[in-house]
Amino acid sequence: MIKRIVAILLALLMCGAFVGCAGDGAPDGMKDATTAGQPFKLYVPDTWSVNTVSGVSSAYLSSLGYVSVSARYHTPENPEMTLDEYVTLRKNELAAELADKGFALVTAENAEGNEGASLGKEANLQDARQIVFTATVDEVSYTFRQIIAKYKGDFIILAFTVSTDIYDSISEDMEKIREEFVCCDKPEYTGDNVTDKKTPEGMKIASSNNLEYRLYVPMDGWTCDSTSGKAEAHAADNSSVTVTSYSPSVSMTAREYWAMAEGEYKNTFGDKYEYVGESERKVAERDAVSYTYVISYGNERVKIMQTVLVYNGVVYSITYSALEANFDAHTADVNKMLDVFIFR
Repeated sequence: MIKRIVAILLALLMCGAFVGCAGDGAPDGMKDATTAGQPFKLYVPDTWSVNTVSGVSSAYLSSLGYVSVSARYHTPENPEMTLDEYVTLRKNELAAELADKGFALVTAENAEGNEGASLGKEANLQDARQIVFTATVDEVSYTFRQIIAKYKGDFIILAFTVSTDIYDSISEDMEKIREEFVCCDKPEYTGDNVTDKKTPEGMKIASSNNLEYRLYVPMDGWTCDSTSGKAEAHAADNSSVTVTSYSPSVSMTAREYWAMAEGEYKNTFGDKYEYVGESERKVAERDAVSYTYVISYGNERVKIMQTVLVYNGVVYSITYSALEANFDAHTADVNKMLDVFIFR
């Protein structure tokens, strides 16, 4: 369960070398909506908007109504768990989660005689399962379609959420997304202990040398790869820290950026998003704001602290994510990372 929820939200925040799924390689008329480190590729039509800001492989289409797609994987605690057993578990979880919202199962079929339940073009993903159900949220009926396959011991889930009244009208897009879905090898994490003369004692560099800043993380307890081209680190429990940047077309403050980002979170996660609070601080001798929020999936809650600052017109986010039960265990380390973060 922990691996599943972390995979949903924190794929972008995990570092390390991985094989497969390299490069863009999007089919004609489509684009990549996959966060880094995932064992699959999610491609969506060019008319869709990609949304990976929180580490979720997802996209949405706003021209017709509410339409979104996301993909994730789950590594079961029991490696012998069958696909049918997992699908039954998912149905029960969904029914419990949406019991007060009029959950109604439309279909839960296998691939035999049901073309829409295969996933991608690979032969070993044709034996998939499909769950289609409806629920009413804030007086709006939604249809949820989940296609689930087992790949190299993991369960891969492709999930669509669509306003019921437009479900049929976007069926062609859904089929394109399903047909072009690709699985690949799971990330294999490596680490290093790179330092330089400016590295604080007991810490190491977790950012690429060609970046304009330095992310330092504790030497012990965090894995990173300073040659990955990114700035990321993760702990043994999959808690993660990442640095991302955004270059706005017009001048933007940290709070203005957050207003935009939070709007995307609400649009993507709906009532699964929960704002917790914010605090002002200094990072790299600049004004910054740390925003804390929670995103829920089933019975699991991921807690995120996103620290936002502006430097030379570019907005930087230093984002710490953890399963809520593990969040406090790493806050001292994360605060130290923020204290020693510098621009070069």
